[in-house]
Amino acid sequence: MAQALDCLDGKAYLILDMNLPDGVGLTVLQKARIENPAIKTVVYSGTDDAALMDAVAEHHPDHVFRKPVMMGEIIGWLDAQSRPPDDTSPQPRNDGDDQQNQ
Repeated sequence: MAQALDCLDGKAYLILDMNLPDGVGLTVLQKARIENPAIKTVVYSGTDDAALMDAVAEHHPDHVFRKPVMMGEIIGWLDAQSRPPDDTSPQPRNDGDDQQNQ
């Protein structure tokens, strides 16, 4: 968690699990919104803790993925965010060949 907090300046995206080895990702999300309000935040979590996910929602993440999630889904979302709104080029397909993140 400490590493994530040190790396927020100037970043466009933050991809964050809510259960971190040294803390709760909600703390990082809160700090990210304060220090870099323009940062796009992607949360992924397998937690069943409704109170935690309600607290996450209060910080308006740009997208929430529920585990298990395929890495291709996250990459596809990030790719779509980096395209101009009028870009109609094909989006990458998720053929299920990528590793499942659990």
